[in-house]
Amino acid sequence: MVSPDEDASATAPSRLSLSSLARLSSSRALAPVLALASLVFFSGQARADEVLRCPGVDGSTPLLAEIDGRRRLAFVREVMEDQGRRARTWSLAWAVTGLGLVAGNVTRAALVDTRDERIDPLVGAGAALTIPASVLVRPLAVMAHQRTLEMELASLPPGAGGPVVCATLARAEHLLARSAADEAFQAGIATQIFVIAGNGAIALFLGLGFDHWRGALLNGGGGLLISELRIYTQPTGAVTELARYRRGDVQTPVASQPVSVRVMPWIAQGVAGLAAFGTF
Repeated sequence: MVSPDEDASATAPSRLSLSSLARLSSSRALAPVLALASLVFFSGQARADEVLRCPGVDGSTPLLAEIDGRRRLAFVREVMEDQGRRARTWSLAWAVTGLGLVAGNVTRAALVDTRDERIDPLVGAGAALTIPASVLVRPLAVMAHQRTLEMELASLPPGAGGPVVCATLARAEHLLARSAADEAFQAGIATQIFVIAGNGAIALFLGLGFDHWRGALLNGGGGLLISELRIYTQPTGAVTELARYRRGDVQTPVASQPVSVRVMPWIAQGVAGLAAFGTF
């Protein structure tokens, strides 16, 4: 016969074992959670310790220099890639538009009977030829700058250290600043004055030289409208994104609007056709 004391002493180790197993089981269940929490804490601490600080740019706030240089470089690259793509689409669209206007005016000149009637469309063809010519002679610089930046990044050695990354960032910032300055110039007051003077000269040439005031209005006024539309649709995102960057705002670049082309029917008095509208 077993006494109550012996029974208690016999069951105590089993209770102790069950308690220990329960604690061990709880510890094992919490182990992944604790490990994950420790990983998050220590990786966050490591990232904070590994922030690559590169000098800011001219006109920037002190906040910019506190942002990791690799993050800044990724932002600049994204802006340049976006603007390079938009500039290429814009350039191609306006080159095709200009060539279409040239072809249309030459066709008009070929269909009329007299030399006097050919003057207006031929002058219009010459004026329209300046559109693709300007795209070739004075292209938006961001296209070449974006290719240069991609070559710089492709030549970076794997695991490049801080000085190399900061030097690459400085060159990328320089390319972005030059691209922004070029976009601002090509859409600025100097370009506006040039297109107004150029189209005004065409109008005066036809009006005073040949007494073709109707042709002067169509070529001069129409040319001015097309030139202003070309300036209005030109990409200028590098200007706005550079201003954001200097303030230390390196979130995802804000695209002004998606690139799109729309074609719709166009009907006027005695004329029908298609009209194309593009945003860049």
